[in-house]
Amino acid sequence: MMEKTKTINKTAPTKSTHVVLGKEFITSYSLTEYKPQLKHLVKDNNFEQSLEYLGSYFELINNQELENTRLNWYETISGENFRPRFSSENGVSFFMSEKDIEKSQMPYKIIEELVGSHLRKAYETAETEEKKTDLIGLKESLLNACVQLLRYLPEFEKRKPKFFVDTRTAKLGVVFQKNGTLTLMIGDTSEIEYSYAQKQLAGTVRITGTAKLTKHIQNSKNIWKLLNFQGINE
Repeated sequence: MMEKTKTINKTAPTKSTHVVLGKEFITSYSLTEYKPQLKHLVKDNNFEQSLEYLGSYFELINNQELENTRLNWYETISGENFRPRFSSENGVSFFMSEKDIEKSQMPYKIIEELVGSHLRKAYETAETEEKKTDLIGLKESLLNACVQLLRYLPEFEKRKPKFFVDTRTAKLGVVFQKNGTLTLMIGDTSEIEYSYAQKQLAGTVRITGTAKLTKHIQNSKNIWKLLNFQGINE
């Protein structure tokens, strides 16, 4: 009986993969923040059990990576460097200095460009100073909506949603299309209006409601409970 013993010694976070090639068990990994000495005996008759064991371990690591990403991002958007603002010349900017911010890989630039373009157009088409003054409320509402939306970027980042601006409500829309369509409407408070629709053999199922995720930024990760309408797990 062939036996392979693997020792996993990890010290810094990263992604891990593992594969079985013929009867050889091959693990490809980099350093992680974990430091356990995990020895696992892989035999011909328990490959599936071994895969399940290591798969669960790597899932734990990846979940920890996501949690670290969340906490780092929460810290970024809670600091003094985070100052959302708009000007006709520069559009929308979230950070006073973008040094090291782009390393986060959060797609905040998409939101800056979307909202900046929308506000620029609104100001350019305002025919009088009075109408431009009336746009101050829209500007403030949209900037505050940006603050709320950015809370959820760690959950949104890998799912590639589409974003849009709803001028009537001064809210930002987020659309996910997988198993059905999930639409989130995010305004200047922690309340999120959601709508899920999925076509059936007869008719379309629709589920709507309002989620209150509170002002506490640590509760932002609970957005995954809405994403789970599409069978998306945390």
